[in-house]
Amino acid sequence: MLLKRKAGLSLEEFIERYENEHVPFVEQYASAITHYSRHYLHPGSHVIFGDRVEEPEYDVITELWYKDRAAFEHQQEGLRGRPEAIASVAADEEKIFDRSKSRTVYVEDHISDLGADVGDSLQGAVRRLQDKDEIIDLVHRYSLLVDHKRPDELMELFTEDCTVDYGPGIGPPSRGRVALRAMFDGGREPTSARPGFAATSHHNANVLVTFESAERARVLTSVYAWHRTTGDATPRIWGYYHDVVVRTPDGWRISERQLRVAGAEDWPIDWLPL
Repeated sequence: MLLKRKAGLSLEEFIERYENEHVPFVEQYASAITHYSRHYLHPGSHVIFGDRVEEPEYDVITELWYKDRAAFEHQQEGLRGRPEAIASVAADEEKIFDRSKSRTVYVEDHISDLGADVGDSLQGAVRRLQDKDEIIDLVHRYSLLVDHKRPDELMELFTEDCTVDYGPGIGPPSRGRVALRAMFDGGREPTSARPGFAATSHHNANVLVTFESAERARVLTSVYAWHRTTGDATPRIWGYYHDVVVRTPDGWRISERQLRVAGAEDWPIDWLPL
């Protein structure tokens, strides 16, 4: 949004009122907006056009970011059904903007990476760190939900079409959330592979995240898993989860998981070897 301040306001007054009055007001209607930034334009000279300093046509470039175009259109449709909200926003804008000069544009980005754009590099690095942190939390949340016997929440960590393979001794790979949920169903009869657990404790470390793209990553996580069966035995395993995680509209989710085992104690079944 390209915006010009109302006549009679200095740039300093405009910035102060925009930030301290208008921004909090707009945020009431900003549930669909993921990023809201204001870039204020201070007059300056340009050597190619001479040294004369001229006030720019606009005083601020305001960015509104949405998850996607559909989210933006949904918000717009909702506002059209609330004329009182539109009138309220317009009345607040009248206090600081020359609304006759306001313009809205949709931005299409083309970037030349010249190897010296520190801002973009830093922004990309921060985004990658945020993604990595979410993925590591995803791995740890799995262990938390398993140990606290919350299988319905556990399923939300996986994609609908996930594939999960805990080894031939446990059974064939589960395909999809429904099959995976059945695996965690505590109502089944105990077997040597799944003897029925009174308690478990999963310990994760050495989480290595390798991004294949902005939307997909491979994750290796070392795991030590202690179990106490309903018969009071304590089988244990040591190994690694081999995961593929993907970005979804709800965040990062596990698309593929395979357990590979380095060693087991009191659990004499076939495992996929590390």
